[in-house]
Amino acid sequence: MALFNHPLVQDLLFPSADGAVWKILKDGNTLYVLGQFTTIGGLPRKGIAAVDAITGAVLPTTFGNWDPGYTFQDALILGNTLYASGSFTGMSHIGGVAALDKTTGALLPWDPAPNGYVFCMATDGALIYMSGSFTQVNTGSVGVPASRNYIAAVNPTTGLVSGFDPGINSPCTSMLVEGNYLYMVGNFNTVNGGGTTRRGAAAVDLSTYVATAWDPDFKDGGGMGAPYALLSYNGAMYIGGSFSKVNNETVNRTGLVSVNPATGATNAAFDADLSGGGTVYFRSLLATNGQIVAGGSFLTAGGLIRNSVADFDPVTGAVGNLEMGTLVMGPPVFSLSTFGQKIYRGQNGAILGDGSDQLTAWWAVPPPPPPIREGTPEKPVISFLLRKDGQSLLKWESVTHDYYHNRIPRVDGYRVYRSTNKNLETYEFVKEIVSVDVRGDVDTMFSENIQTFYGYAVSAFIGPYEGEKAYVKATPSTFDLDLLT
Repeated sequence: MALFNHPLVQDLLFPSADGAVWKILKDGNTLYVLGQFTTIGGLPRKGIAAVDAITGAVLPTTFGNWDPGYTFQDALILGNTLYASGSFTGMSHIGGVAALDKTTGALLPWDPAPNGYVFCMATDGALIYMSGSFTQVNTGSVGVPASRNYIAAVNPTTGLVSGFDPGINSPCTSMLVEGNYLYMVGNFNTVNGGGTTRRGAAAVDLSTYVATAWDPDFKDGGGMGAPYALLSYNGAMYIGGSFSKVNNETVNRTGLVSVNPATGATNAAFDADLSGGGTVYFRSLLATNGQIVAGGSFLTAGGLIRNSVADFDPVTGAVGNLEMGTLVMGPPVFSLSTFGQKIYRGQNGAILGDGSDQLTAWWAVPPPPPPIREGTPEKPVISFLLRKDGQSLLKWESVTHDYYHNRIPRVDGYRVYRSTNKNLETYEFVKEIVSVDVRGDVDTMFSENIQTFYGYAVSAFIGPYEGEKAYVKATPSTFDLDLLT
């Protein structure tokens, strides 16, 4: 992926979601999308959908018929199994976490049965680590109920709980495994059963289940900060959230900070400088193109308008050139993912009135140019001819068969012809013409002061190839449209 050197262009052909998107998980050429939606691309999908990352097609797989009120907030894949977490019921399932066949969508019998929701997960391949509102695991038909306050590790095949029990006092919002350590951020302020203070961030040794020395302190203004997101990249740990200070520093670190992965000390050179909300959300922190990309709820980064998504130099935090969307801050971005030359964005809330734009795709490099074509374009369709107050306004729809990415017409322009010949019935007026090149988008217009003329013709062209003309005659009446066929 080339450097972000232009405002990103939305792929308008990519399917949208009608509800919040919490997680976009890439697996091969497939994107697994999870959230609170009921449709993707107009097709019914209850909270989980699979989308072809290359074509944008919504795949036919359906993942369960969940009861109303479902929310899926995180996911991971091991082998052919998609593990999904959140708050949901239905299909004889207790909820909180579920395993589904990623190909068929079938619900698998695996069920650790926590007695609360599961907000986030991580894995080292041998165990699945999960955190949420629960206080017990294995409360169903598998195993014996075990006390686990807000965090547990379970076998990915049997669902049985392991001995892992680091004893946090509130749920995590994000976790990741790095080497032999589980890094976690969230609303807790103690680990090891209350024996060790860790305000908002901690790392646990997976051999001993004891907290390490890693201790970024999110005490903010006398109260808890709110770290939400985690990313490990190139020897640093990046934490996003809703906070302004870390490690009792006097300097602001609003929303995004880089810390040492061993000690938690702040990497002082990194300064993202977020404002206008200043929050980075849960699944919206990633590294691509040698940059850190963060999404959330903010208006500016480094003093530049960035509307809730921005990229940063991983060492200095200097804001890059990535621009996505309008200059007005939209709904919060909850999830980001990349594939090929695109960035995918999931958000909680819509800009469009019908709520259908909560999943979008954006070209991270300029869209590829259309293939070189030779041939004759289609005939335009004239919408109307208006003659009024000394002006003539001719409007037509651009040809549609040449659309490529983002519905940009693949023609080089349009030619407008006019005539003073009264003999319109035999089209002789096209022999006495003045031609101009007119370039436009989906609807195209040409206007001029009224002269002595009796008709127009419009054609599209690609290089030297000109298409068939569409004709319209003008009469002295205020408004007239009479297409010649």
